[in-house]
Amino acid sequence: MEEKKTIYVVTAGEYSDYRIEAIFDSIELANKYIARFPKLEYNDIEEYKLNDYAKYINGDYGDKVAYQIYIDKNGDIPHIFELPPSEYPRCENNSVEFFKLRPNENMENAEIRACFHLLAKDKEHAIKIAGERRTQLLANNEWKVTK
Repeated sequence: MEEKKTIYVVTAGEYSDYRIEAIFDSIELANKYIARFPKLEYNDIEEYKLNDYAKYINGDYGDKVAYQIYIDKNGDIPHIFELPPSEYPRCENNSVEFFKLRPNENMENAEIRACFHLLAKDKEHAIKIAGERRTQLLANNEWKVTK
């Protein structure tokens, strides 16, 4: 497998003023650019692998889409989000995190909610996967905050 080329992006500005100032194929050139114009305020140099996201358009994940699903112990799903391609690796193993909702300041009797990161064909498929995982976790008495 061929090693991917790294590019170095010099950026400046914030929020709506955020912009790319220059792109280089070496960190040395990016640093020389910043040194050459010291009065300008630059952000950090950002590093990217060239064509790193080609796997998402070349079908490496098939027809799958990344989702983040919040699900309560009773099966209610208050939130579901489709995630960008950069989150696909995080979703490959259908990870789950648990956290407590705050009914009061001391967290006594706090309800536990799960957050799944998963790959699915569509929103309905994602809900089905999360529901099945929820059932497994409850059956194995694993519905708890582990941190």
